[in-house]
Amino acid sequence: MRQAAQLSQRDLAAKLDRPQSLVWRLETGKRRADLLEFAWICNALGRDPSAVYTEIMDEILKQQHVDTSTEQGEV
Repeated sequence: MRQAAQLSQRDLAAKLDRPQSLVWRLETGKRRADLLEFAWICNALGRDPSAVYTEIMDEILKQQHVDTSTEQGEV
């Protein structure tokens, strides 16, 4: 999302008023965002948190369906 918004880690960190290292830790999986931080990040990137959450859940459910179909021999 950050790259799609054409922001550097430093730019996003500045919008969040947080250190760049926080953005790096979130992006590399060294740290997870809590719900409030998720909303702040979405808003800083000009995205609606509810819409982003729906996109994430749709992708997870789609992947689970693919995994289940593969296990059952479906294609």
